[in-house]
Amino acid sequence: TINAVLANNIVFGKDNSTRCTVKWTPIGKDLLHQFAGILDGAGYTIYGIYVDSIPIAGIVGFLKEDGIVKNLRTNTGYIGGTFRVGGIVGYNNGTIQSVENNNRVEAFYRWNGSNTSYVSNGGDSTSIYAGGIAGRSNGSIIASSNKMPINNKAAQEGCSGGIAGYNTGEIYNSGNSGTVKVNLAILRDLHKAYSGGIAGYNTGSINKIRNI
Repeated sequence: TINAVLANNIVFGKDNSTRCTVKWTPIGKDLLHQFAGILDGAGYTIYGIYVDSIPIAGIVGFLKEDGIVKNLRTNTGYIGGTFRVGGIVGYNNGTIQSVENNNRVEAFYRWNGSNTSYVSNGGDSTSIYAGGIAGRSNGSIIASSNKMPINNKAAQEGCSGGIAGYNTGEIYNSGNSGTVKVNLAILRDLHKAYSGGIAGYNTGSINKIRNI
């Protein structure tokens, strides 16, 4: 529940055009360690963050109902994961407001010799979700934008969106200008791929949005 406000840009690489080679562990790294505080970027930028090959991938992994991420920009980074992958938050139950993603986002399955290595948390779907702001969003995403490609290589079912891969919450006054892709690694009957400029799959509320 700690609160933090940035007082400067954060540069993970050797400069603001270089990606870090050391993997970041997301704030609120898993279901048992959800972030319920406030991360206020104060308009500053996080450069070159590197997240790779973890189930819940983002600067923040799980954002709890009371959690807030706001006024934050990203650039030059890479967010890669195997289950819920977002440029800012992997799994959002809280509020994301006034953020801008310029990190490359990729979701992918891992083959272990017999089946795919998806990770299920709390009975959630085993489908792989990728989004420019959040992989899955049950909370609110407000006044936010994504400008980078979203790529999803799912095993059986995948959802990719410029803002959220899968949305059951609210997306308001937000926009996407990045390309959005889903490729299924295994093609069989009933396997599904969903992609959208704002949300890959939506059962929530989307208003005042733009996709270029």
